[in-house]
Formats: sequence, structure tokens, C-alpha cells
Amino acid sequence: MAGGMALRGWSVPTSRPPMQMQLRCGVALAREISRTALRGSQLAAAAAFVGARSARLRPKTSVSMSIGPKPVWDGTGGPAIHGVTGGVPRLQKGKLHRVVWMCWTGNNPMPAHLQLCMQTVRRNSGLPVILITPQNVVEYVPDPHPAYQFLHLAHRADYLRCYLLHNYGGIYLDADTICLQSLEPLYDLVENGQFDAVGYDGAAWGELIGISDMGPFRPNTELTQLWFNALHGRLEEKMPAIRSQRTDVFYWQEILRDVFVPVSLIHNKRVSKALIAHNPEKEELWAVRPFQKVLRTQLNAHILILNNAKYGDELGQLSEDQILAGPAVLSQLLRHSLGLDGLE
Repeated sequence: MAGGMALRGWSVPTSRPPMQMQLRCGVALAREISRTALRGSQLAAAAAFVGARSARLRPKTSVSMSIGPKPVWDGTGGPAIHGVTGGVPRLQKGKLHRVVWMCWTGNNPMPAHLQLCMQTVRRNSGLPVILITPQNVVEYVPDPHPAYQFLHLAHRADYLRCYLLHNYGGIYLDADTICLQSLEPLYDLVENGQFDAVGYDGAAWGELIGISDMGPFRPNTELTQLWFNALHGRLEEKMPAIRSQRTDVFYWQEILRDVFVPVSLIHNKRVSKALIAHNPEKEELWAVRPFQKVLRTQLNAHILILNNAKYGDELGQLSEDQILAGPAVLSQLLRHSLGLDGLE
């Protein structure tokens, strides 16, 4: 179909109509994707993606359900956005930028263990890292959706990863990610036009690629445009409730997983699974044994994805020095990843 593509008989424009029309299309697309999210996830799980059951990036859950922590309003104080929107972004939109995006959407200080994780990304990724915070978000997101200020902290990050990857490309990593090796070679897959997006295999959860960490993505592709329009459509659809309640009205997976999974399946031939990621179990990270013997082949990954929800409260009480001086595998791993153990 010229100028668009078919989704169950529904024409999705791939050109760029005026913003008002984009929002109307986005609302309709959000409804369609919501209806097909379960079907799409089941297709992904059934479409011979069975080899990755041993991967352990997140607990396996039923698809398209309200799962995860209950959305909580931002209790960190201060607004979601400091400064005035509507300015000129710091980077050129539509150009592929070799960058790692990370987000800290609250006004509270980032805990020490997450700062250490970010240091591993700065040291080992081979790429500049841009941390998006309430203080600088308008420099890169000058035109956020009006719903953004009402989203709770995790949903703000869900929105930002879509906006940033669509407009600027690059890699998005959650703050609880430890980087073990350079991510720069992955850009060859998108710069040569072979793929539009790279991620880690999410087959065990009915996902084409996992949703925790993503990239690199090429900006302004049919995949990112569809994702962006569907997300904005879903936000627009809920704006009456958001304005009325002046808070987040979305369930945990509603604006990331339930939108992105169907979109990625539509464009699956343009998606690579070359990013290698593992998620060590808490018992492994807390063990007091040599980290090489505990983690073994997991150390061959590009990244290790921690689950901050599992142990963030415990680690959040510790300083950087206390974490780095500890005997546990996590402390050893951080020392090694930061070049502080003399083993390089």
C-alpha cells in the first residue's frame, strides 16, 4: 500500500501528516494495538522462539496483564520537567547519534549502586552517555506529550526511551545495567542499513526483543514512527482521565510492553537480536565466592541487567565505598567492571 502499511486491514500512514492528524491516527492505532497485544505476544511466543527459555532477564509472566509494582506518584519532590518546553533540542532530530541514553526521572539523588552501574557504562560502552533528568529533559525533549508531567517515575522512562530512540536513535539502557564490553560495534548493524533496531532476545516472555535495554536503533524509521504514534495515541486516549485525576492512570506494562511488542512483531525482519544480555539471580550476586565461578558464561555478555526492584532498597542504604569494598559477587563484579581489581 503506497504511503502506508496494513495492520489487519487497517491502513497505517508512514508519511508525516500534521500533528493533529498524527494524534487521531495514534489514538486509533493505540486501540488496535491494545486489541492485538495479546495475540501478537502469543504469536511471538509460539513462532519458534523456544530456544531462549534458559535466558533469565525477567521473571516469566502472563502477557498483557497488569503486572508489576503498582504505579506510584512521584514522591521525590519537584516537577517532572524543569525549565520551559518548546525550545530547540540540543541534538539534531532524525540523525543517528552514537550515544547511550539513560534516565533518572525523579528529583531525588540517584542511589550509589545505580551511579556505579552508570560508571561501568561510561567506562566500557565506548560511547558517550547522556543522562536525562528533570533538570535537562527539555534540552532533548522540547515537546513532550502533556501527559508526561503526570506519569509516575517508571512510566516517564518508558515514554523517554520511545521519544529519544525515535528522534535521535542510539542505545537506551536502564539505570540498573552493568556494561561489560563495548557496544560500539553494534552500530554497524544499523548504519549499513541491514537492520533498523538491535536488542536482546526476549523470546521467553513473548517478546521479539527485550524491553529493558534497547539499541542501537536508527531514528525516524517505520518501526519507531509506529511506536511513537501508538504511544502518543494511547496517552491522548487517556488524557481526559489524566486531567481529571491529575495522576498516572496506566497499569504497569501499558505504555511500553503492550505498545512495543506488537510494533516490533510487525517489523520483525528489521530487528536484530545481536545485543547479548543476562540477568543474574539475586542469589548469585549476593554469593561470597569468586565472581568468575558464579557468573561464568554470563560474563561474555555485552550487559548484565540487574533488577533494581529486587534489591534496590537494600543497596540504596549503602555508599559507593561500602558497595565496592564488599565481598559479594556484585561488589567484585563492579570492581572488575570499573578496573579496580587489577585483573585486566
